[in-house]
Amino acid sequence: PKEHGGTFDSFTSGATGTPKKIRQTEAAQLFVHALVLRDHLWHARDFTAKFGAIRFFATEGRSPTWSRVTSAVFETGAGAEIDVTTDVPLQLDWLLREKPAYLLTSPSNLRALLAESERTGRVPDGLRQVITYAESLPGTLRRDLARLWGAPLVDSYSSTEAGAIALQCPASTDGRYHVQSENVLVEVLGDDGRPCAPGETGRVVITPLHNFAMPLLRYELGDYAVAGEACACGRGLPVIRKVLGRVRNMACDPHGRRFQPGFDQALEDTRLPVEQFQFIQETPSLIEMRYVMARELTRDEQSRFSQAVEQRLPYPFEMRYRRVEAIERSPGGKYEGFISLVGTELEGQGKR
Repeated sequence: PKEHGGTFDSFTSGATGTPKKIRQTEAAQLFVHALVLRDHLWHARDFTAKFGAIRFFATEGRSPTWSRVTSAVFETGAGAEIDVTTDVPLQLDWLLREKPAYLLTSPSNLRALLAESERTGRVPDGLRQVITYAESLPGTLRRDLARLWGAPLVDSYSSTEAGAIALQCPASTDGRYHVQSENVLVEVLGDDGRPCAPGETGRVVITPLHNFAMPLLRYELGDYAVAGEACACGRGLPVIRKVLGRVRNMACDPHGRRFQPGFDQALEDTRLPVEQFQFIQETPSLIEMRYVMARELTRDEQSRFSQAVEQRLPYPFEMRYRRVEAIERSPGGKYEGFISLVGTELEGQGKR
């Protein structure tokens, strides 16, 4: 419709190697911007404070406002940003120099920053809140952030295709999300295609409601999530209890059962002195740990970690260990803590 304004193109990150072009309208983008403001208001952010962002495809610099979206409605403090592909020690330098009250970045990048901060003892000053987006949230990240930087974490679930899909409830103590139903229809479906009951895990299928330039009907993102029950906060929006991430970020046992791996907790339990890590499931029964470290893991350290993994995972995987110089980012600029190469051929194809 002409009244929906002009159109523009955006591109998915292509983390699986198949980026997609999405054509959108100005009307659809208006809803995306409104939900950015809703997230700020829900979490009572101080618009006069400084906002920092470590995001994809950013040009390092400063601005007098947070963003054109926020400053169109509210007077804000200054903003600063830097590209997420900048070396992590330089990112920490930037963070200590800029001293933002709010920091926006991806979970994997935040985890790398926390590891560098713990290694060097350098801690940012004046940070009130960290906002994460673009990836599923590792289980220990909230606790690690509170322990090392003393700041709370607020997560959001979004995609290029739809903008904000679900925002973290500000009244929740368990990090649950409210589906943004004014903008997108979200279904969490089991393998049989039926809607999941609260507590059940299923595939995320979305139908954006306002983009008439490129309608997506029951579009499968390739993500898994846990359906949630009604929230006591009174907002009335549907609930997602937890976002588990892409199919390729879920472990798969030889029987074809998929589940979220618990390697973060196993690493915390064993306190391995690794600087960075990535787990690759190469076969239904074999997982390789690639790690960055000044030395090789000892046999005792490998054994302790293998035992911790066996206690936490529902299948006794064989573990293999390999020290590497660096963990490579995905084509979309993300660090992926776990990648399964088993049965992920259809991911990222936008199935209907």
